[in-house]
Amino acid sequence: MRTERYFIIFAVLTLAQALINNYFLFSQYVLISLLPLLIVSLPSRYGTPAALGLAFVAGFIVDFVGGGTLGLTSCTLLPLALLRIPLLRLVSGEEIMTDRDDSPVAHQTTPELALTMVLACVLFFGLYVWVDSAGTRPFWFNALRTLFSTGVSGLLCVLLGNFIFGHNR
Repeated sequence: MRTERYFIIFAVLTLAQALINNYFLFSQYVLISLLPLLIVSLPSRYGTPAALGLAFVAGFIVDFVGGGTLGLTSCTLLPLALLRIPLLRLVSGEEIMTDRDDSPVAHQTTPELALTMVLACVLFFGLYVWVDSAGTRPFWFNALRTLFSTGVSGLLCVLLGNFIFGHNR
């Protein structure tokens, strides 16, 4: 995948995430985020520093445009960017990082992509809900919010990842 194509996809999905945050609040139990897919699908030639920079910028844009608490999304997206390469290696093995010009997601099978997205969403939403509640909500509420958000967003990320990056399989 060419670098320009990835960054166009990154910009469009970041703005789509900001619109989702503004206009599609389905329930207090369900948060929808496409950002874990954006971070995990970053081409492997971009190392951890580039992933951290893009995670911070994307999180800040989503919070700023989406009307959220500034820094909340960045704060919870940075650990995912830090752990994206170990996460991909855990699910798909060492060979997933051999093609440095293409997204690692493009070389995963659908079950591998689903497992990667579930793990990424659990990390992202677990931190997001924990930081967002700041100890003011009960554990059962936070656990349900993390579980439902992971299920919905994980499914959306898998479907979108197969649609965008599935041409190489």
